[in-house]
Amino acid sequence: MTLELELARVLAREVSYRSRRSFGKRGVFGFMLGEYKPSAVRANLVGAAVFTLISLLISAVLLIAPPSAAELLFSGIYSGLMIMGLFIVLLTSIGFTSVYVGERLVDLLVMFPLDERTIAEAYLLSLFLYWGGASVLFIYIPPLIAAAFKAVDPVLLIAALLASIILIVFGYALGLGLGTYAQLVRKRSILRGLATLAWLIVFVAFYSAGQLISYVSEVMSLAELSVAAYIPFIGMLFIKNNPQGAFFSAVLSVALLGISYRFAVSRLGVLTGRVQAGVLKVRAPVLTKLRVVKERYAEISVESSIKGFISKDIKLLLREPRRLASILYFVVFPFIAFLPELTTRNPSLTSGIWLAIFLGVCGLAGGIIGLTSETLYYIEGEGAKVLYYLPITRRKLALAKAGSIFPIATIAAFALAILVS
Repeated sequence: MTLELELARVLAREVSYRSRRSFGKRGVFGFMLGEYKPSAVRANLVGAAVFTLISLLISAVLLIAPPSAAELLFSGIYSGLMIMGLFIVLLTSIGFTSVYVGERLVDLLVMFPLDERTIAEAYLLSLFLYWGGASVLFIYIPPLIAAAFKAVDPVLLIAALLASIILIVFGYALGLGLGTYAQLVRKRSILRGLATLAWLIVFVAFYSAGQLISYVSEVMSLAELSVAAYIPFIGMLFIKNNPQGAFFSAVLSVALLGISYRFAVSRLGVLTGRVQAGVLKVRAPVLTKLRVVKERYAEISVESSIKGFISKDIKLLLREPRRLASILYFVVFPFIAFLPELTTRNPSLTSGIWLAIFLGVCGLAGGIIGLTSETLYYIEGEGAKVLYYLPITRRKLALAKAGSIFPIATIAAFALAILVS
C-alpha cells in the first residue's frame, strides 16, 4: 500500500500542475490541493469544512421549521444537496480523469514494472485522497443531523442516506468513464456539442438548483409533487408520500448504478494503459480509380486583425466544451431568474419597462463579457506565447477578447428582453 500511496501523491501533483497550466490558479480549490505538494489532509479537511459550511447554511431552516412541515422540507433541501453533490462529484472525477488521460500520464506509469491493479489503485487513491474526492460526503451530514434533531421518521433518514451513497458512487463511476473520452471529444464536433450540453446541464443543475426547486414547489401542488417519487435517486426521499414511486425510484437508481459501474469498468483499461485513449477504428483500405485533379491556387485575402482574433477565439472556444458551457451558463441564468415572470406573465412587468429592459440588456451584455474574459485568455493555451511576438498592444488584445463574446451576449440579452416584454 505504501507504493500505491506514493504513486497517488505523484499523480495528484502532476494532474494539479497540468491543470493549473491549462486553467490557471483556482483560489480555494488550489489551496485545498496544495500548490506543489498535494496533501490528503488538506484536500479533504478543507473541502469537508467548505461543504459542511455550505450545507449548514442551507439546512439551518430545518431547525426552525414546524414539526408538521419538517419531513417535506427535509426532502426538498436534501434533494437540492444531492444535486449539488452530484455536480461536485462529476466535476471532480471528470476533471481529474480528463487531465490524467489528456496529458497521457499513464504513459509514465507503464514504463515501470507495475501491474494494472497497482496503477488502478494509485489512480483511485489519488482521486479520493489527494484530490479531495472523499470530502463530498460531508455535504450530507448537516441535514441528516438537523432532521434527526427534529425527530424525522428514521425510515426517511435511512432512505436519504442510501440515496446519497448510491448517487455518489454513480457519479464517480460515470465521471470516470466520461473523463476517458477527453481526447476523443476534441476530435469530433458531435461529441463536443453533446459534451457542451452535458456540462451546461450540470452547471444549471448546480448553480440554479435552489431556484428550480423553489419554482417547482410553488407551481405544483402537494399531490403533484408526489410524482417526483419516480425520479431516480431523488424519488427515494418521498417514501412517506408515495411508497410505490419511491420503490420504483430505488430500483431504477440501482439499475443506473449498475450501468455506470459496467461503463467505468469497461473504460478502466484506458486508465491502466492497456487500451489507448481516443483511438478511432481504422477502416479497411478501399481501392478507387485514379482521378486527375486540376491544379488549384490558394486565395490570399487580408482581413482586419480584430476580426481575425475574434474568429480564432470562437474556433478555440468551440473546441473546449467545458469552457464553452461555463460561458453559456451566464447566458441561460437570466432566463432561469426570470422563469416565474415568464410563465405567469405578470402585467406589471410589461408596463413602462422598456427603459429598464434596455438598461438590463446593456448590463447583461457587459456583465457576461467581464465574467468570461479570463476564459478567453486561457483558451489560447500554448499559443499564448505567440502574442508576445505580434505587433499588438494590450488594449487591442482586450478589445478583441471582448469582441469575441459580445455577439453571444447581445443575442441572449435581446432574446431575454423580447421574452420579458
